[in-house]
Amino acid sequence: MNVNAVNYENGNPLTRVINATVIGGVIGYSSKHAIALQKAEKKDINYTAIVNACRKDANLKKINSFKILKTQTPAQDEFIKMIDHKENFKNPTLNDLAERVGGERTELGKKVLSIINDEKNKGIDVDGIINALGKDTKEAKEFKYASKLKNCFANYNIDQIINKLGGEASTSGKEFRRIVSEVDQESSLCARAMIRTMHKLVKDKRYTAPLVAAGATAGFAAAFIHNMFSHNTEA
Repeated sequence: MNVNAVNYENGNPLTRVINATVIGGVIGYSSKHAIALQKAEKKDINYTAIVNACRKDANLKKINSFKILKTQTPAQDEFIKMIDHKENFKNPTLNDLAERVGGERTELGKKVLSIINDEKNKGIDVDGIINALGKDTKEAKEFKYASKLKNCFANYNIDQIINKLGGEASTSGKEFRRIVSEVDQESSLCARAMIRTMHKLVKDKRYTAPLVAAGATAGFAAAFIHNMFSHNTEA
């Protein structure tokens, strides 16, 4: 008596192999988008440039939305100034640095301004100010740290602006913090969308023949093995 093996599917074994091979090839082709990008594929994507472009766009949109208003709140005005002078932030004057550490609002700012404005210190530089503050003192270390910042969105700078506006608990301080948060969120969404687009473009350019061949081979092998184990046996 002939008995069918468990899970044996009636049908032409050759057809099963052909169908499995075709399906495997299709899956292999589709996998060019499913497989994550490899390190070598990412090397030509300038992630820093994407993030910077999105940040710049978000900043411009925000300050333009403030500039069209008849009047700006103190927080909006400070944000406009920060963005309009962000290039100066990268290459600050000594007076810019004095303002960065609080200007006339803080003891450190007052000391730095006093050193800069002293006739004896004409031509002084950053290192000279650090030495005049006491080199290893807390104030000198803070000034040195602040002088090296190149990004106006650095936490230290944001904190200084909020303090200038009245502190974290003030209405203006809270508004400024919210503005910065909104810009961060908008630029992050933009960057993620652009990076997804770049990843898709890279995947679209992938050479698909090896993937199709691998998928087809896997489908063929699976169907062939299935046929081998599904043959009729004599009871």
